[in-house]
Amino acid sequence: MSPLIYQGFTLSSSFQPIINIRHQQVIGYEAFIRSKPPSNHQQSKANPAALFSLATRLDQLVLLDQLCRISHCQSFSAQDLSGNWLFFKQTEALARQDFSHSYLLDHLLKQSLLSPCQLIIELSEKAFKDKGLLKEVANTYKAIGLLVALDDIELSKTTAYHIESIRPDIIKCDLRDLHRTENQHHTSHLFTKLVAVANEVGCLSVIRAVETEKQAVLALSSGIDLLQGNLFSLPSSSLYAGSTTLHQHIQQLQQYIL
Repeated sequence: MSPLIYQGFTLSSSFQPIINIRHQQVIGYEAFIRSKPPSNHQQSKANPAALFSLATRLDQLVLLDQLCRISHCQSFSAQDLSGNWLFFKQTEALARQDFSHSYLLDHLLKQSLLSPCQLIIELSEKAFKDKGLLKEVANTYKAIGLLVALDDIELSKTTAYHIESIRPDIIKCDLRDLHRTENQHHTSHLFTKLVAVANEVGCLSVIRAVETEKQAVLALSSGIDLLQGNLFSLPSSSLYAGSTTLHQHIQQLQQYIL
């Protein structure tokens, strides 16, 4: 597999597992882009945010986003042996192109040998200014057999009616968005609301950025379906890095399942 290059930066993918504690298994991985600067660059690594900022300034955001998902699909396909799910974020800019030219994504699937039902496109509720487009894009992805995750949902504002109009397969909430309060009761209330919304819509719920066992226990006791975070595994270029430690954490959390 030839390396993917953007503006002299070599792109690669890292993956973080998403875990179903009840079934004691990894059900998928979220992909993150990594980049290595040119040899004459001052730093050995480039911040992904800086890379996307560069692409925005050059009006090449769609190009960079395309390269990222090619990297994710190729690297994942080369390693996955179990038909796991591959999660990755989709910017509004590339989503607009997919809405008009969905055959490009279909071509990528054929090249990477992944089944459409293995890909979970993460659409950020916060990032999409055009909510009508968000709904149309979600429908486009689902029409070609992909799954859709509604990411970065704002639990204080979100309603089941709003989410049901988009019909996601999964809804995700970042635990870091809840760190504005240290009130465990409030966090537990928001987790319970996420589960209630997911149940009403008929989709799975995910809490990501789980850093401590206490956070994991709180999520599980609220009925959250899936967990993701550094407690279980740091993002790695290998799907199976740290698998022993990962399964130890899964075993330890079995006692807290509802």
